[in-house]
This record gives sequence, structure tokens and C-alpha cells, in this order.
Amino acid sequence: MSLSLSFDETAALALRQQGMSIYAMSDELSVPASTLNNWLKRRKLPRVATRLGRTFPLERARAMYEAGMSLREIGVELNYTNNAVRRYLRAAGVKMRPLGGPRWHHKGETFPLEEAVRLRKEGLIAREIGARLGYTGQNVHRRLKAVGAY
Repeated sequence: MSLSLSFDETAALALRQQGMSIYAMSDELSVPASTLNNWLKRRKLPRVATRLGRTFPLERARAMYEAGMSLREIGVELNYTNNAVRRYLRAAGVKMRPLGGPRWHHKGETFPLEEAVRLRKEGLIAREIGARLGYTGQNVHRRLKAVGAY
């Protein structure tokens, strides 16, 4: 099959609006997939997500995200990667939360630094302190070291 570098843009747009993937369009129009992808990007056309012949469930993903689920949790539920979920939500104009969550919080609470320091002064090591407080030993060690208690 020979691939041409020019193509019928009207036909390509119609195929894309039907939900056809770039690779299927490439076969149908005898145009390289990279040419079609660049054409879509230049025209800022909305991306249509298809996976295994189905369209990305945007409204369901949006509701799950706004309910507080993480991108990873949504991806597992919908069988997409968290990066794909992020890409489609962003393209739909959903306001995204910062990545990684709060840095010094655990289970919605502030790290009990005073308690950790007290336990360290009693002679416990970071792993033991973490087990009592519900944190990893590495996490406890890093926090105690930051305040000079380790």
C-alpha cells in the first residue's frame, strides 16, 4: 500500500467525528498516521478517545474526579492509564488538582511530629515509630532528620 502525504480533509474530519481512531483513518485514507495526528493538532480538533472500539467515558470520569477519586483510581476503574485519564479530562476543560496530593499530610491529618520526637527520645527507631503512628519508617526518618531529631 502506498501512502500519500495529501488527503481529503473533509473525509478525514467526517471519519474522526464518527469516532474512528487515527490508525483506522490512516488505513482508510492511505495517509500516514503521523500526518493525520499532526493535522488534528494543528487544527486543535478535539481528541476522540477510542480503546478497544469504545469511546472514553468522559462524563463518568469527570464525576469520579470531582468526587475526589485520584487519576489512578479512575484509570483502574475505567481500564485506562492515569495519564490518559488526565489528558482527556484536561482536554474537556476540567480544572485539575495539583499532582501528588498534600506533601506533609497523611490520611487528611497533619504528621504528629511532637509525638514522633517524643518516641525517638524514648529510644525507638524510625521503623518502630512509624508502626505506632501509621507511617513508614522512611517517612518518619525523613521528618525527624529535617528537625534534627535523628
